[in-house]
Amino acid sequence: MATQSMTAQEYLNALTTDPTLAIIPFQMAGDIWGVSRAAVDGMVRSGKLSEIKIDGTRYIRAESLQTLMEQWLAEVASIRKSLESAAKKGTILFYAPLMESIGLSSTVPADRARIGAILGQISEATKEENGTLISVIVHRQSGGETNPGPGFFALANALKLKWKDNKQFVHDEIQKVWSHYRR
Repeated sequence: MATQSMTAQEYLNALTTDPTLAIIPFQMAGDIWGVSRAAVDGMVRSGKLSEIKIDGTRYIRAESLQTLMEQWLAEVASIRKSLESAAKKGTILFYAPLMESIGLSSTVPADRARIGAILGQISEATKEENGTLISVIVHRQSGGETNPGPGFFALANALKLKWKDNKQFVHDEIQKVWSHYRR
């Protein structure tokens, strides 16, 4: 989206007739997403967020931030539905097709980070709701084996879960997920 540039008075006049011009400072937008100001700038350059310049100071249009948040929530809901469906069937999912279902690519580092954040949010919710880490059923293939990605173990660590053997931990968590969702 193109940057709008105006004086403070022009902005206030325009805002009275167009509430979609509401703004948020760059830093605040970064705080909302948990990213740096530079990352917000990158989101503007890529067209994910739009900005307004008022007397030379750049702001993020609140409407574009809200649209991005709605997209995030839709992606989380879609992935959660896929996870719950697979859990009810007692199956494992793989990253690439799961990511493709919401338009992400497993070859793009930013997309891998995004799916990790989505899976983390979902697993935190399912841990609280029913004691399971549902993202344990999302695997990657490496060396002929399939396993959750390193983000799964980082999340389990952050949730202060204890285990001695990764393979046994994954097996036990998968069984908990399948047992819960197959009821």
